[in-house]
Amino acid sequence: MVFCMVGSTLSGLSPISRASLVAPTMAVASASLLAASQSSSLPATFLAFCAFEATVGVYFPTIFALRSAVVPESVRGTALSAFRVPLNAIVVALLTQVGKAPVDSILVACSGILAVAAVAGGVLARRQSTVAAVKPKSE
Repeated sequence: MVFCMVGSTLSGLSPISRASLVAPTMAVASASLLAASQSSSLPATFLAFCAFEATVGVYFPTIFALRSAVVPESVRGTALSAFRVPLNAIVVALLTQVGKAPVDSILVACSGILAVAAVAGGVLARRQSTVAAVKPKSE
């Protein structure tokens, strides 16, 4: 929890735009879970999970700010509900493998999903910067 608070604090102090933080945050989260899955050393695994917790701390304020900027208030509830269905399906699919599959393979699967999220975050950042460049400034 301490590293989650550290990540949240770093997110607030960052001069980088929220949209630009998504891809690197997801990439670091993916790399940290992959490192935890491949490590045989307890201290290295602990540090990898601490790094993951820090990315969780960066994730929440970043996504909350982006959500309010990208998803209109009138459809926010419906859109978020629609995205919860596949998210819950992924969680249930991974949780059903606990005890059947090695923990390392579950962490690798989570790392892969986070890598896809990093790519999606990069696309979002590129679109946000394009919209910001095209949008006329109001005077």
